[in-house]
Amino acid sequence: MTQQIVSAVYGNFFPQEGPRILHSAWVQLDKWEFPNQAAPYWRWYWNEYPGAHLILGGQRVDLSPDHIVLIPPLAPFSCFTAKRVSHFYIHFTLAPAYTPVKAGLYSHAACPSELSLIRDFKARLTGPAKLLEWHAGLISVQLVNAALLSLPANTLVERAPHPQIDRAIQLIEAHYPHAQPNARLAKAVSMSSSSFLRQFSRVAGKSPHQYLLTRRIQEACRLMHDPALSLELIAEKTGFCDRFHFTRHFKRHIGIGPALYRRQANLSLAKSVTGPVIEAG
Repeated sequence: MTQQIVSAVYGNFFPQEGPRILHSAWVQLDKWEFPNQAAPYWRWYWNEYPGAHLILGGQRVDLSPDHIVLIPPLAPFSCFTAKRVSHFYIHFTLAPAYTPVKAGLYSHAACPSELSLIRDFKARLTGPAKLLEWHAGLISVQLVNAALLSLPANTLVERAPHPQIDRAIQLIEAHYPHAQPNARLAKAVSMSSSSFLRQFSRVAGKSPHQYLLTRRIQEACRLMHDPALSLELIAEKTGFCDRFHFTRHFKRHIGIGPALYRRQANLSLAKSVTGPVIEAG
């Protein structure tokens, strides 16, 4: 039998890396009022009923059961509540190759399949803890992917692959949280030090040192969801020599100190809707 190919796409057209879920939880919030929040990761928000809203750059978005909101990394926004709300959130990152064009709030109408996944997440709140973590992670990835597909065209910019710089980034990640000398990275990818630094900054948008620092701060934000970890231990786990240096770099990067950030962002310490807070990441 002869087959005729009408249309086809060849090559590696899949994203380099899917979303990485840092944290997801369903919480009950009596008060959620912070004037300025920002973090080096994406946020996915949905509320079970009205009563809260977000403001970014003069744009106001009400959180409701009809809409899902995405907030890009490092977008400074404010949040407010008029009454107790049931809040479902997911924190996630994308591969460094994908960056948002602008730091705006993105809202779309929740489709039936997304609402079904949200109900499934809530229904699993009372199951075995380990199974819950697994299911929560799978559901969170599906919800994040659906939200990313709803973004307007050209919202995300995908940089062209660069084998040598991509390899250098892999080496940085492989040795995280420890820094690798630029000369060693350059030699590993067969480039001169000057050419390597120039190309790395052009491709990644920052120097190798800044890339690693962003990665450390990103991980610190994730670890601060765990109330059992002290800031001293988080500083150690993310490669800072002590809490003083951690605080200085964190404040420079995020705009507020880690202690204040933890109080503002750690919603998982709030009371959950039907049982223990479910986390994935």
